[in-house]
Amino acid sequence: MEQLSLKELLDRVRKGVEESVPGRLWIRAEVSEIKVNYSGHCYMTLVEKGDENVVARAQAVIWSSSYRLMAPYFKSVTGSDIQPGMSILAKVQVQYSPLYGMNLIISDMDPSFTIGEVEAARRRTLERLEKEGMLELNKSLRLAAVPKRFAVISSETAAGYRDFIRHLHENEYGFSFVTDLYPSVMQGAEAPGSIISSLEKIAGSGTAYDAVLILRGGGAVSDMVCFDDYELALNIAQFPVPVFTAVGHDKDFHVCDAVSFEYMKTPTAMADFFISMFASLDGELVSLASRLVMSAREIYAEERIMLEKLHASLKKLFGLSVKEYFFGRKSMLENISVKLRQTVDMYFRERRNELEIIGLRLYACDPGRMLDKGYALVSISGKRIDSVRDAEAGDTAEILLRDGVLKCKVIEKCTEKQN
Repeated sequence: MEQLSLKELLDRVRKGVEESVPGRLWIRAEVSEIKVNYSGHCYMTLVEKGDENVVARAQAVIWSSSYRLMAPYFKSVTGSDIQPGMSILAKVQVQYSPLYGMNLIISDMDPSFTIGEVEAARRRTLERLEKEGMLELNKSLRLAAVPKRFAVISSETAAGYRDFIRHLHENEYGFSFVTDLYPSVMQGAEAPGSIISSLEKIAGSGTAYDAVLILRGGGAVSDMVCFDDYELALNIAQFPVPVFTAVGHDKDFHVCDAVSFEYMKTPTAMADFFISMFASLDGELVSLASRLVMSAREIYAEERIMLEKLHASLKKLFGLSVKEYFFGRKSMLENISVKLRQTVDMYFRERRNELEIIGLRLYACDPGRMLDKGYALVSISGKRIDSVRDAEAGDTAEILLRDGVLKCKVIEKCTEKQN
């Protein structure tokens, strides 16, 4: 029986590796970990995933002499440093040492591949949301004619948020708005969960917001990938209040923009959008006021002509002025005036009573009031349902209660009421 020492075994492994992979070749992988040490060498852990589980893992290194040239070029093309979670295309030499194990020596990288992978993932997410009917869901909501109360999701220190607040509240017209900030992480892997958490807080706040605004200024390409997240886009699409987005640069368009009620190029453009709505209404009111004044002047001129004609007729027939003629009929005119006031008062009382009855009916139909009484609203795939016929076993249902949302799975359905 042949016996080998550990080194002899590993020497055979090294020889087999060198013979089977003698030169450099390009590989696709995802960066799991990355660290640059004091000497300038860049050490990475590369992985490959299948159905979100890691199926392969290897250690890799970019020597400092190569990393000094490779890193700036990669950032100039992609707009970002090499980071965990990125998909890369790297040129590697397989190296095996009996003492240190296997390493991949990276001598080159193709940054255009990384950009292409981000775009491909974004398109797959958009296609999935379109098949699920999510792209138009939030857009189907009704926006208030003059929205002025906003829930803002952003980072308090972000320049884009500060620009928006200054531009909105210091508008030249003096229009008044209400903005409540829900601070969130706005970049990186933590951003989607943080923004979803803010949406849940807004839904449970009890405040009747006219719209939710998600704001972030421009940044590196990798910083903005979080706004292509499927779960975040799904929460925006299904949110019961119009959601507006303004993230990134003028040329950027993200999955979250596609599912939102409306998206703007920049936070400042969003402020202009709402200010312009008020300015347009203000212009209409000024126009109506001008038309009212003109109509009043025309009526006054017509009535004055009629009064002059009446004065001339009374002078000719009775030798009296209009004032002298009607002074003798003062009591008759007072009676007419009293009856006219009574008729007008009665008319407005009747209309007021009708409005109060309508208000009571609307209050009775308020969904929020029904939720406060213990009732719930159920939706599947973003569509509200009111019959078991609209659900199937295995469906994921969202149950809206007065203080939040429950996500449940339908185990079975019964078509008859159970005692």
